Amino acid sequence: MSVHLTVVKPSAHLPSTNQHSSSVKPKKSAHALHRNISTHALEKAAAQEINAYRQSKGLKPLIFSHVLYTQASIHSKNMASGTVAFSHDGFKQRFKAVKSQEKVKSFAENVAFNQNAKSPSRTAVQGWIKSAGHHQNIVGDYNRTAIAVAAGPHGQYYFTQLFAKV
Repeated sequence: MSVHLTVVKPSAHLPSTNQHSSSVKPKKSAHALHRNISTHALEKAAAQEINAYRQSKGLKPLIFSHVLYTQASIHSKNMASGTVAFSHDGFKQRFKAVKSQEKVKSFAENVAFNQNAKSPSRTAVQGWIKSAGHHQNIVGDYNRTAIAVAAGPHGQYYFTQLFAKV
C-alpha cells in the first residue's frame, strides 16, 4: 500500500503552503479492486467520515458545496492524469475561482494519494486525521466542503478536499 498526504494551511488571502507527506511502498497490484470501486462512493464515504469525526469533536458537520466540488474534481482529475503532479499546484487559481462564485472568508485544501488500500477513502481520511496540518483543516472554522476523487491508471486514487468559510 502506498499513501501520500499533503496539506495547505488555511488563509483568507493567498495562502502559504505547508506540506506533510508519508509513504509506504506498494505490496502488490490492486487493479481488480480499483475497477470495482466508484469514485462517487469513495467521495461519499470520505465526506461522511469527516463529518462524523467533526461531530465527535462537538463541531457542526460541513455542508457540501458544488462550487468547491467543481474545483476539487478538476484538481483530482489533473493529478490522476499526470497533468499536474501530486501537489497543491494551482491552489491560488482554485481559491480565485471559488471566490469569484461565493463570498469566501477562508479557504483550505487537503490532498491525498493512495494505492492498493483496502479502503481508499478510509485510508485517506485516517491519514489526514493523524497529520497535524490536515487535522487543523478538518476541525477548522469552516462550514462548506467538497471531496473529489479521481482514479489513476494503475489503481491509484487521488483525493482533493476543499474547505471554505462562507
